[in-house]
Order: sequence, then C-alpha cells, then structure tokens
Amino acid sequence: MPQLRKKKKQKPNRIKQIPLVLFLLFVIAFRTEIFRVVQLAWKFSLGIVKAILDFPIGPIPFANLVYLKNLGFNIFIGFGLVFLLWLVLISFQALLPVQSLLDVYRTAFHLLLHLFHLHGQAVFVKDGKKLATLKELEKEGSGVVVVDFNSAVVLEEQVPQPSLIRKIMDSLLLGLGLIDSYASPRVVGRGVTFTRRSERIREAVDLREQFRMRSDVHAYTRDGIELATSANAVFTIGQEPDVLQVAYMGERRAEMLRSVSLEKQPDGQIKVKSFRNELDEADSNEIHHLARVAHRMNVLMPYAPLEPPQTLPAFDPERVFSAVFSQARDSRGDLIPWYDLPAMVAVDLFREQLSHIDYDDLYRPDVNDYFPLPEFKSKLRIAMRNQGILSYRLIFDVSGGLLEEGRLYQANELLVSKVMPLTAPKVLRDRGIKVLASSFRELIPVSQAVYQQLLDTWRSKWDKQTEIARANNELAASRIRSRARAKAQREFAHVLNSILEKKEYSEEVMAIRVLQALEQIAADPNTHQLLPSDTIRLLTSVHGWLLPGGKQPPPMPPFI
Repeated sequence: MPQLRKKKKQKPNRIKQIPLVLFLLFVIAFRTEIFRVVQLAWKFSLGIVKAILDFPIGPIPFANLVYLKNLGFNIFIGFGLVFLLWLVLISFQALLPVQSLLDVYRTAFHLLLHLFHLHGQAVFVKDGKKLATLKELEKEGSGVVVVDFNSAVVLEEQVPQPSLIRKIMDSLLLGLGLIDSYASPRVVGRGVTFTRRSERIREAVDLREQFRMRSDVHAYTRDGIELATSANAVFTIGQEPDVLQVAYMGERRAEMLRSVSLEKQPDGQIKVKSFRNELDEADSNEIHHLARVAHRMNVLMPYAPLEPPQTLPAFDPERVFSAVFSQARDSRGDLIPWYDLPAMVAVDLFREQLSHIDYDDLYRPDVNDYFPLPEFKSKLRIAMRNQGILSYRLIFDVSGGLLEEGRLYQANELLVSKVMPLTAPKVLRDRGIKVLASSFRELIPVSQAVYQQLLDTWRSKWDKQTEIARANNELAASRIRSRARAKAQREFAHVLNSILEKKEYSEEVMAIRVLQALEQIAADPNTHQLLPSDTIRLLTSVHGWLLPGGKQPPPMPPFI
C-alpha cells in the first residue's frame, strides 16, 4: 500500500514538472530578448519616476520594442500554443476516463487548477467506497469525482459564505461551461463528474448485492420458548424489481389473487404450472383495484413473455436518493444507514412470524417424511421480498374465464397488463431497496432445560408407541404359537391313531413305535421350539427304559 501511494504521488509531480521544464527551455532560448525587454521596462519605469520627481529622464531604449514584439509572439503563440496543446493531449484519457469533448475541456481546466494548487477534491469511488483522505474530501474549490461501474454518489451543496466575487466567478465559469448549474442534492452514476466549489460527497453507494446479518437475535414461540439465532438479508438498490405474474384463482376478490407460474411448452403453448399465495393484504388490494378497471384503462395487451432480468448493476437516481435520504431511526433515536435496515426488518418479521407457531411445529418429530422448518423459512423469505420494490402484471383469459392450473393455453388466448410497480408503503420499498433473499440460522433454545424437557416428551411418545408395538407383536406371536401347537397336536394324534390301528403289533412294539413318533416330532425344528427344554432328556430316559442295553428298535413303518 505505501508503494502504491508513492506511485500515485509521483505521477502528478511529473505532470507539474513538464510546464516548468518548458519554461526553462523558453528562458534559455530567448535569454537575449528577455534581457532587452527587462532593460526597456526598467528604463521606462525609472523615467516615469524621474519625471514625477522633476529629474532629468535620460535616454530610453525604445529600439528594444522589437524584442518585446518577438518575445510576446513567442509567449502567446509559441509557448502558449504548446502549453494549450499539452493540456488537451494530457486531458485525452491520460488523466480521466473522459467520453466527450466537454469532458476534455473541463479536464484541461481542472488540470490547470491543479498546477496552481487551486483545485478542490479529487476522489475515486470504487465499489461504493471513497478512495481519498479526509483532507482531500474537505478541499474547497472545483473538483472531480470518478465513479466506477458498481457505484453511485450523492453530492450535496454546502452553504457558502456570502461573497460577491464568488458569485461573479461562478457565473463566469457557468457561462464558459466549466461547471454545472446549481442542483443540490444531485445523484450521479458511473463516469466523471466535475463538482462545484461548495459541493461535497454526502454518501457513496454500492449498487451490487449487499449482505447483512444480525447475530444474537432472541425471539419467543407461541408456547413461550425463547430461541436464539442469527437473521440475515441479501438486498440491493442496483437491480430492477422482480415482476410477479398475478391472476385470480376462484372469485374475483382481492384475497383470491395469486402469483402464477407459467411455462412455455416446446410447441409454443403456455402451461399454467401452479398458483401460489405470496401476496400480502396491501399489495393484493392495490392489484385488485387495477384489475377491476384494467379493461377500461386500455392497459391490456396480447401475451408476451417477460424480458429476462439484467445481470449488470442498474443505476436509478430516485432509488439512490431515497436510500440515502430516507433514513429511519432506531429505538435510541439514532439514524440507521440504509444498508443496515433490511437486516433489522428481517429480525422484526422473524420475531412476528415465530410468535404464531409452537416449537414442536417447527420440527414435527412425530410425522414421517415431513420437516416444516424450510416452509417457515420460505414464508420469511417471501415476506421480506414483499417489503422491497416489486412489480406485477395481470394475466387474463381472453374469453373472460379464470385461469386453470395445469391447463395449456395458446398465446393468443391470454391477455396481460403492462408491468406496473407496487406502490403500497413499505419500509424497504420506500427506500428503493430490492430484497433478494432472507433467512436465519439454527434455532437454539436459550434454556438448556428445554432440550431435556422436549426429549422427555418425545421419548414418552416413542416409549408408548414401542410398548404398543411390542404388545401387538407378542399377541401375534402367541397366536402363531397356539396355531402351531394345535397343528402339531393334530399331526401327533394322527400318527398315534395310525400306530394304534395296527393290530398285528404287540404292546411292546407299539410302545416303541409311539416313542419313535414322539422323538421324530420332537426333532422337527418347528416343533422343537414349542416344547419344554427337558423334553429331549425325558424322551431319552424313556428310550433307555424301553430298550435297555442299547438295543435298536425295529424300523418305522412307511406311514410315519
């Protein structure tokens, strides 16, 4: 930074040295003529003094007048012409980004003032910031302000002390076209602006998107829970207002006005995608008032798509003037800069909307696949957008009917009104501010007990649901076991009945067959889990009692 400042200072010093060098060259080249003219002036002045004092005058070298003629010719035609040419050449794009001959003319004049240290402020405004020292900003005299593409400047005339000479000088400079006529305040955009003697910069404005955030914002829900968060807003005074396409949905009443989303189809038809309730009461009443008389005011025309929004900063003097001079005051009576106001409005809207909703309704943990917090943020964003500048145009069906969602229309089946600005008084709209976005960060309860209380509440609901689900599952499992036990009993009864019907077996063989049937059923995995844990041990004991000594039973008959 010091090196840059040093380089900036060297350039004007070199410019000042050029006339001095030219003057020294002129003195060296015409030293004889200058000496003779000085001699003539000295003799002539001395002769006048002697004549007044009644002394002998002596000879005066009038022959030196020829040197005066030569010297005057070279001063006015030679040096003066070269100096004037130098001023013009330097003024062409060398110092300032001039665009017209008038700018070159005024630049040359201000360069001349700069050479004699009679110039006023010289300020470069970049991205809404004044790149100049406080001393430079307070200089008196005609100055120059260079404004970049992203900025605008508000100039205000100071009240000067009464002076006849100043009045005459201002009239002379105004007549020569070197200064502008009186206008205070005045708003200027990008380019070069030559200021009057008493004009000062009231404020420099950045036309690009601005972001402001208010931290440590406290608000209360409807059920009295205090939350802390940070609210923010993105805004600008350098973009054209958004245009809402508006139509009636249902009866032709103000509260039935909706913003319409249209989509152009590949075949050229227009599809009504959706209706959204995004208008507040004041804007709805204003649009409804125009809609009732639109057919009689000759403001309707055939449908045409909206122009795409411009991406470059747009300079509107009225909006810049409103932002700078329509300053609000806070609770302590202090003036609020225009760029701090949107964040404050966002905080007020956030608190007002949060006061109408319960804390549980922000999260809804008991509803699957539904998270209402983004919807709450969307409402805040729309409310903030409606606080800024907006335009609209009405859409009608040529036949007089209402637009239908999802229906396809030909372009000649629709009528639209001219794009009209919304003029209902709003805090940000009155100051020419367009709101691009607004949101808030995570909502944190101030009291840590809120977390535990909500967790206990949610847990009790979840525990209740868990117990109900467990009871239902146990009931279903008990029914399944009962049905399986009944089925196993029927199958076992069938097996026993088949064994007992065989009359050719002895009682010992039939007992063994019954034991084998019991062991086979007990070995079945589906039946095993329904039996007591010591069933297999009991069957093994019976098997040892019926077949002592490890004897093998006869094979089972094929019906088992």
